[in-house]
This record gives sequence, C-alpha cells and structure tokens, in this order.
Amino acid sequence: MAFALSVAGTAAAQDLVFNIPAESLSKALRDYGRASGRQLIFTEDLVRGLKAPAVRGSFTAEQVLARLLQGSGLTAQVSDKGVIMIVRAPGRSAANGAAALDEVVVTAQKRAENVGKVPISIAVLSGRRLDSVTLQGTTSILNQVPGVTAAPAQFGGSTQITIRGVTAATPTYDGASPTAYYIDSVPFGFVSSAIAPDPNAYDLERVEVLRGPQGTLYGASSEGGVVRILTHDADFNVFEAKARTSVSSTEFGGTNGGFDAAVNVPLIQDKLAARFVVGYASDSGWIDRTNRRDANGDHLLNLRLKLNAQPTDRLSIALSLWHSQSNYAEVPRGDSTTFDNEHAGDPLRTGFDTAGLKISYAFPWFSLTSATSFLTYRDKFFQDVPPYGDLYTTFPAKTLSQELYLNSSTPGPWRWTAGLAYRDSTDKTNQTLGTIEPPDTTSAESRSFAVFGQLTRLFLDDKVELTGGLRYFVDNVIQLELGPNYVNSDGKPTNTNVTYRHLSPKLSLTWHVTDDVTTYASYSEGFRSGFTQGTLLGVAALPAARPDTLDNYEVGAKGRITSRLSFDAAAYYIHWADVQSPITLLVPGTTNLYDAAVLNGKSASGPGVEAELKFLVFTGLNASLNYAWNNLTEDANVVDTSSTFPNGVVVFAKGSRLDYSPQMSAGFSLDYVTSLPLDGYSLRLAGSGNYISSERLVRFRGSYVEITTAPPSFESQISAALVSKDNWTATLFVNNVGRSAGQPFLDHPGPFVGGVFERPRTVGLQLEYHY
Repeated sequence: MAFALSVAGTAAAQDLVFNIPAESLSKALRDYGRASGRQLIFTEDLVRGLKAPAVRGSFTAEQVLARLLQGSGLTAQVSDKGVIMIVRAPGRSAANGAAALDEVVVTAQKRAENVGKVPISIAVLSGRRLDSVTLQGTTSILNQVPGVTAAPAQFGGSTQITIRGVTAATPTYDGASPTAYYIDSVPFGFVSSAIAPDPNAYDLERVEVLRGPQGTLYGASSEGGVVRILTHDADFNVFEAKARTSVSSTEFGGTNGGFDAAVNVPLIQDKLAARFVVGYASDSGWIDRTNRRDANGDHLLNLRLKLNAQPTDRLSIALSLWHSQSNYAEVPRGDSTTFDNEHAGDPLRTGFDTAGLKISYAFPWFSLTSATSFLTYRDKFFQDVPPYGDLYTTFPAKTLSQELYLNSSTPGPWRWTAGLAYRDSTDKTNQTLGTIEPPDTTSAESRSFAVFGQLTRLFLDDKVELTGGLRYFVDNVIQLELGPNYVNSDGKPTNTNVTYRHLSPKLSLTWHVTDDVTTYASYSEGFRSGFTQGTLLGVAALPAARPDTLDNYEVGAKGRITSRLSFDAAAYYIHWADVQSPITLLVPGTTNLYDAAVLNGKSASGPGVEAELKFLVFTGLNASLNYAWNNLTEDANVVDTSSTFPNGVVVFAKGSRLDYSPQMSAGFSLDYVTSLPLDGYSLRLAGSGNYISSERLVRFRGSYVEITTAPPSFESQISAALVSKDNWTATLFVNNVGRSAGQPFLDHPGPFVGGVFERPRTVGLQLEYHY
C-alpha cells in the first residue's frame, strides 16, 4: 500500500538517533536504512544526481525519510511485509529526470529534452539496465532494440549494424556504414569500412538509438540512424565505487571469467571530479579447429576516464578517454557452430583509443558548445586461405573531428540550433596473400566540412511544433594504392580524387496531444558519400561507387496511456536511391577465390513499422514487448556487368531483399522484484528474448549466382539475483538459453561456407558491490 511518508504496519513511532551528513540521496538512503533498521528498495538511476540534506539528532524514522525525500519528486511505498520502495510521486517526475519512457532525458537533438517530446523514433537503454545484464558488450544488447540488428563482423571484435533493414553492402573495405556511431562526442566511422565497435557496456549513462535518417544534425553516414554510447559524467560531490566479477561456463567450451570496476572521485567540491572505469575478461573458445580444441578464446581489456570541470556556473568542460583492446586466439567462425574444418588459424588483434574534449558556455540567450575528438583504430588479422596460403591484413585508421554549435536557451515560441563540423579521416588496408597478392596498401582519406541548422516554431500554447532543418555537406575523398598490382600505365601508383556535395533537408510537425502523449509526422533525408574502388589485383580499374541517398517518410506516436502503460510506435516508408550493392569478382590466377566490390543499384524501397509497449503488470513486475517489420526490397534488377557474360548477370532481382537485412524482429522482457522473509534481502528475477528473421547473402561466383541464407535466430537470457541492503548482489544467470547460433554473419566472399557465430549457452554467477 502507499503511504504519505509514514510506515504502515509498524510499531508506534519512536525517536531514533540519526547522524546523516549532507550527501547524495543514494548514500543517505542507505545510511537511513542502517540507522532505522528498515529495508529499502530503490534503483540507482532513480536517485542518481540527487542530493539529501543533513539530518542529525533524535527523530522518528518517518520524519527523517520525509526530510530526505523532500523536493526530490520521489515518495515511498511499503509492502505488506514492511519493505519500503522509493518510487516517483504520482504525477511527478523525479528531480533528476529518471522516470518512465516519456520522462527520460536525451540529447539526441544536441539539447537536453524529454524523450517523450522528441519527434524521432528513439530507443533508450539506461545505464542501470546495462549494468544489470550479464552480457559484456553492446552488440548483443542492441539486438533488444526494435528494428535493430547487430551481428559480429567477419573478422570478429567488431559489429555490423542494421536499422530498419538499412545496412552496408559488406562490413569491411567497401565503403562507409549507413549507420552513424558515436562514443560520447567522438564519431566512430571509417572511409572504406562499415564496422562499429563492441564496447564494454559497464557504467554507461545510457545508449540512445535514433531510428531513421539523421542527416541534418549528424551528417553523412546516418541514413539508417544513429547509435550513441554515452558515458557517465563524474559527480562533483559524491564518492562512489562499484565493482562486479563473474565466472561462467560455456557449452562446448570452457570457463570464462572477468571483472569490472568504477570509481567516482570528487577532486574539488562543485568544481572538479574524475570517474575511472576498468574491465577485463578472459573467455574460453568453443569452436574446434583441425589442430586444436576450443580455439577461439579471447582476452578483452577496457579502460575509461572521464574528467568533468565546472570553473563557473556558465562554463563546463568534459574530457573523456577510452582504451579498448581485444585479442582473439581465433575468430569464432566455422562450418558449423562448433567446428571449422577449413581454417587452421585466424588470430585477430583489434582495438581503439578515443579522446574527446567538450566545452560548453551558457550565454544569456544561447549556449555555445565545442566538441573536439580523436579516434585511432587498429586491426591485425591472419586468415588461413587454403590452398593459397595466409592472408595477412592490417587496418589502421584515425579520425580527427571538430564540431561547433549554438543552441537557443531563452523561453518563447522559437527554438534553434546552428553549427559547423569538420572531419579528417584516414584508413589504410595492408594485405598480402601468398603468391596471389604481394604486399600492397590502399589508403583512403576523407576531408569533409558541413554547416547545419534546425529551427522550431511553437504554436497553440506550445502544443504544436513545426521544425525544419538543413545541412550542406562537402566531402573530398582521396584513394591511393601502392603495390605491384596497383599502378597506372606510366608506372605510378593509382591515385583518385573525388569531391561530393549534398544538401540534406528535414521537416517535421509535432502535436503534443496531452502532457503524456506526443504524435508526429516527419520527412528526413540521409546521405552517404561515394568512394573510389581503384583496381583489383591487376584487373582494370573499377568504377567509383556513387553516393546514395535515403528518403524517409514517417508518422509516430509515443507516450503514457496510464501510470502503468507506456508506448512508442512508428510507421514509415523508405526510398533508398542509388543504393550501394555488393558484387564479387574472381581473383585472377584462382578458381574459387573472390574479392568484393560495390556497384550502385537503381533504388530500394518499402514500408515498415515498429512498436514497443512497457507496462507494470503489478507491483514489482515490469514487462515489455516489441515488434519491428520492414519490406525494404530492390526496385529493379541489379546487374553485374563486370562478368564475362555479354548482358551481365542479375545479382539482385527486382523485389528481392538486400544482403544482411532481416525483415522482422520481436522481443520481450520481464523483471520482477520482491522482498524475502530474510531481513534486508530481496529477490530479482529477469528474463528476455529476441527473435530475428532470416538474412541472406547473394554472391556471383563467376558462372552462377550463389544465395546463402542464415536461419532465424532466437536468443534468450534468464537470471535470478539476491539483493542485499548492504549493497551487494549475487546473480545466477544463463545466457543464450536455447543455444541459438545467433544471426551468424555470413562469411566474406571466398571459397568458404560458414559464418561467425554467437557464444553458445553460458551459465554463470555474477557478484556485485556498490559503495
């Protein structure tokens, strides 16, 4: 039952001695629980950033709890067993913005806004939810978002992302990704490859997934959408430490272990603080090679530092550093989920380092933000390619970016954002393959500049919003090829230089039907630069891949129907012009070895829908359901004219789906918390499952078209956690309960059949402590 800051079902109120200093609400509530002997249940996200006043002296427990919660937007409920649950007060938001779907604060439009008011289809994964899952990286977690699939790329340690069926032709060496990916303010993207990282998900603030083109504010390579990995800011006033460790066993494999820890240290009260995160994991393999068992083990290292400074009330500075290194004894690739008969050894070393500096100053009428970032990426891979020998590949890359933008901050009917962006990216592909391919290097460079703006006008007491936006983009792409196979007739290295220009518009109309329900209709466009393809192992130069553009027409609604039910739904139609499509070419001197290239199809188009429901079944039990479907298909035959056939070969027939583009996904989650008869303990039961429909890979094999299909997948997780009032948690978990192979990433064009598979069923124990 609910109570107005008095504990029902207890003995007559009596005075107790309290000595609680002014501190974070989280720590104050824990101190209160110890002093009063009461059991409290609350989530860290709900109280994060909230402060509590000092309480010293003799008071009743009810008086102290009322004082601690005053002004926080929170209240307390008590169960029949006397357990106190801290929740949002009816009809109010918590003072830190933590709440249900329509009360979550996001920065998707480069300003802090209530997600329920933003006219974009957005999914938000909170840091609390990410900390509670027993999956290491973000790849598997992204599959829980409606309309999104994320699969391990062929070389492992990286991810290919699909949003609403929109994805890259191939993950590596054939053009940029159509999905933008950010770590804080650092853009994680390449000129010639579409891979994204699989960063450690511990101690993140949240993950935002923006579905649909975001070309106005995020620029090129955001045709399908944007993924934003956002880390916690350091807290100026609260010391915090937390850690977790786990041990588990993988079916067909061995023992896995790892740990994560995070520490927040105030250095100067209200002025300077640091937050440090470290993580390490050592995982067993499960795929046997011809020469050894469980060959694909890994060692993963994650280091992160965030420094926040507030020199004045108007000036804020944030410096973020992230180091990630992943070493794989072998890539998890095979002819089946547990065996690889073709490959003797495919070790991989991959990692990245990011540095971001964000400076904001609040002027009286607007704010000015500068975001400077630097990314370095490294990838070294040995691939056994029988009978031709070892393919050795390195892929170093670096990106320097600078963005400067203004945001209006005064109340009134107008809201605007304007800015400039510059990016300088270089990546190199170094390869050698026995006698087939002597050492060669392909260097791809992109120097781009953009100017962008977005303007919103509010009408009818701010219930209606009309928003328009534009972004003008210029991209100079240079490709230089070095090696004996890559020379012009004059003997000089192949060098191509192309400049692309584009203007991306956006228009949306938003109606806030009530304070809890928002509807919108929008048109937006995404753009992706083309790229030069140069030569292929002595074959005549391939034509450059032209830019492609994606138009998205969308209607959506989101909000809260009752205090127990929230929803988010969208319907859309996509038209993807000049879509960059994959082809394969036979490598000279071989009979079954192919390399990938790209040609532009006419277009792909189709409708789609996505929906998610979140509801409180009864006190303690939360549930969610989601569903997404799209019919993105080719509008005309895609013909490979590079073949020896006079009229070319139809690689993608009209009406066929694109590669790596599933039609449907669906998922559910359940989360139940209840108190136990043991004083100070509660039980949390959780489960989730995600279904992804089949994908296919189409390749021309010289004399025929080969279609390989990955079967549908269903991945599920269950866990049972014992939660103590002394801030430790023990969790038993089973990941991949049904032993799904995952959505196996179909192998790179070549003589092999197989895929990169998900880790099989894994059973383990995780221990957590939060100080």
